[in-house]
Amino acid sequence: MEFTTLTDHVHVQDVSKKDFKESWIKTNKPVLIKGLLDQTPASKWDLNFLEKEIGHFKVKVFDSQHKNRTAYLRGDHYVSMNHMLHLIRENKPSDLRMFVNPILSKNKKLAKEIPCPDFFTCRFQLPNMMFLGGKGTVVPLHYDFMYDDGLLLQLFGRKEIILVEPKQAHLLYRIPFNSTSMVNLFQLDVSDYPALKKLKAYRVTLDHGDTIFIPSGYWHQMIYTDASLSIGFRKWHRNPFVTFKTGVIRLTQIPFDKSLSLIFGKYWFNWKVNQSKRFEKSH
Repeated sequence: MEFTTLTDHVHVQDVSKKDFKESWIKTNKPVLIKGLLDQTPASKWDLNFLEKEIGHFKVKVFDSQHKNRTAYLRGDHYVSMNHMLHLIRENKPSDLRMFVNPILSKNKKLAKEIPCPDFFTCRFQLPNMMFLGGKGTVVPLHYDFMYDDGLLLQLFGRKEIILVEPKQAHLLYRIPFNSTSMVNLFQLDVSDYPALKKLKAYRVTLDHGDTIFIPSGYWHQMIYTDASLSIGFRKWHRNPFVTFKTGVIRLTQIPFDKSLSLIFGKYWFNWKVNQSKRFEKSH
């Protein structure tokens, strides 16, 4: 596998809506954006403030002790937001991570302090999402299942991201009926996954205040270098037909997959893993 450091950087002051669309969205290329957080009231947020504003809410989290799971949007159980924020305060490892949580929708005042940037807004704006995990937490390799474009803004701590362009998806051992893979690109195992030898990927570290543009269809995997928190902004694909087609596929695949998982349990999961390896061998 060949890693390339993402060298495309731009400051938010140099970004207009038209330029961003032409340079990054239409070309479907990732870019690191500097200075976005400094333009928002959220630049003054600290942990004491967040604990006061949203710490009392219950949030659904994923637990890494729950094995053999390919559903990455559902979560395992609830904890208080204060519990998750405490991970950042202590910068300690945890089995828990909070993924695609719309908690800011519960505090409109707070949400207004970190609005979607003007160059990324669209009609029928998707809700902002919050991501939080302990030090060393690994997010499974996946692509965003509605094929939307995304911005990820780092508020606390650091996070390392690997990005793989869509045309290399056949090398990633995708799980059937899912937008995920069992491959961990941070711990490469080319003996079990030999196709990874051909893979080329971007690698970038998000520091406090950094924002990464993740184009539609890009596979990405993340590791929390520190216990950290980030905000995700999402934008519908520029082609409405792609959104419609993807929505139809998801509306049929997800219920089908869940139904067979309930009926056959681990046997269905094991079949999907075996099929992912068989598919890659045929390519």
